[in-house]
Amino acid sequence: MYVKYNRLWEARNVFDRLPQPDAVTCSALLSGHARNGHVKEAKEHYLDAVVVFRDMHLEAFVLDEAGISIVLPGVGDLEMLDIGIQIHCYVMKKGFEQDKCVVSALIDMYGKCRSTMEISKVFDEVDEKDIACGNIKALMHGKATHCFSLKRGISYDVHVGSALIDMYATCGRIHLSRLCFEMIPTKNLVCWNALLNGYAMHGKTDEVISLFELMKGRGQKPDSISFTCQLSACVQGGRTRDGWYHFHSMSRDHEIEAKMEHYNCMVTLLGRAGRLDEAFDMIKKMPF
Repeated sequence: MYVKYNRLWEARNVFDRLPQPDAVTCSALLSGHARNGHVKEAKEHYLDAVVVFRDMHLEAFVLDEAGISIVLPGVGDLEMLDIGIQIHCYVMKKGFEQDKCVVSALIDMYGKCRSTMEISKVFDEVDEKDIACGNIKALMHGKATHCFSLKRGISYDVHVGSALIDMYATCGRIHLSRLCFEMIPTKNLVCWNALLNGYAMHGKTDEVISLFELMKGRGQKPDSISFTCQLSACVQGGRTRDGWYHFHSMSRDHEIEAKMEHYNCMVTLLGRAGRLDEAFDMIKKMPF
């Protein structure tokens, strides 16, 4: 409960009073610290998570795969490679080296610490590689491509920039997508849509709505893809009123005919809001 409401001091206090903390309680506490990584105090929370892990290990608590995968991103953000290597050794000792979540977290940690050789070793030693592992390794190749484009002076090109925005968003680095976006001097619709899609992909509803309004304020007319991103974000954020507004705005203000994907978003949005009659009416009104 305390973790859910980000009251981490109380959560730690309860944890310290437990007679025999187990892997579940350890992982819950780690999650509480690490989950706050998106706020100003990110590094402080991540450092707390690392300290909690160290204390648990010193007190002979056996952490499971979930606990390991939770603390590793914090180690990477702090670039504490020595601790990361110790955790990697712990992973091998406990036989967690084939767990996909742990492997993805290890690759992510080594990537943040710029230890490319270790990334390849971890990736190559996995028997079954999933999409998450592939995306993290793809991120390293993407960053190399980004560096090349910077050296060649082509990163400001709208086509290269849009590709970089999409790549970083796909790999879960939306803040780098925004950075690439801001560096493009003259943005076309493809650039705007790439970042809108990135935010929508990560469920950042407020950012999508804000960027959409900024785009219109800068004189860029949205297209059907822009509205798909907008409606998708409304679905993930449960913003029924905003969804209705933008759905009607397409034809009313921009003369854009709604397509199947727009109707699908609205049906999903209404269904999740429990407005089943409206969702059914929407299905009946589809011109397809």
